[in-house]
Amino acid sequence: MVAKDPRDDANADMVSALERIEQLLHSIRIASAEPAREWLTIQEAANELRVSRDTIERLVLSGRLKATEINTGNGAGVRHRFRIRKDWINDFLIAGIVDNALVTQPRRKRQNKTGMDFIGD
Repeated sequence: MVAKDPRDDANADMVSALERIEQLLHSIRIASAEPAREWLTIQEAANELRVSRDTIERLVLSGRLKATEINTGNGAGVRHRFRIRKDWINDFLIAGIVDNALVTQPRRKRQNKTGMDFIGD
């Protein structure tokens, strides 16, 4: 009779663990397979660009970022409810691409208007 190799048990355990991991990953993929949202709220667009909600509203109201407005007649005042398409955000970002030479130029130093040095001797 041939002796059983202990590595066979270890390999079988490894294969079993890997199969279980694959099953779990598959269930996670299925659960998170919700379709990407095409239309974003102001807050979602702000999160996407990593800026504040106010910045997105300023960009929309100035016309630099395209958006569609959803008007609601209910309530005491006018409230802006915008929706922004993801491709409009991409267009905005592409339009804002600057040349590296412009980005790396040093900033001008502020001129001392009074000619007085308040900290020095």
